[in-house]
Amino acid sequence: MLSLIPLRGLAALFIVTVVSVAWPRSRGCPDDWQLGYVQRGSLRAVDGGYTFTLVRTLGSRCADPLLDVFLAGGLSDTVCEGVEVVVEGRGLSHRTFEAEHVHGFNNGPYDGCWQLRCDRDAYARCRGDEHRFE
Repeated sequence: MLSLIPLRGLAALFIVTVVSVAWPRSRGCPDDWQLGYVQRGSLRAVDGGYTFTLVRTLGSRCADPLLDVFLAGGLSDTVCEGVEVVVEGRGLSHRTFEAEHVHGFNNGPYDGCWQLRCDRDAYARCRGDEHRFE
């Protein structure tokens, strides 16, 4: 794009180049990490690891916000259903992801007890609301 803007008798020449690259939605997702939360009811132990559905919350270039994740090995104590996670690995298609690491984190206001969210009783004790869930 080329434009000429007059400024008090002077002319200024501006050249702007816009480049846009669109990733084809039919191909696998190119990212080696994904951000989202573990969909409730989807976390299952399978031979050699775990599988779950990740609901992507960060704008993804992939067509589907749901991603089936397989992790070989164990999960950390900070990963359970409903918790926000970052998965690292490689996308096999727009809907499947093979994770090498899954990290739970607190994406919100400060919560000093967030690491205990997967253990409901310990989380309530840490926050001082043991009777809140009764």
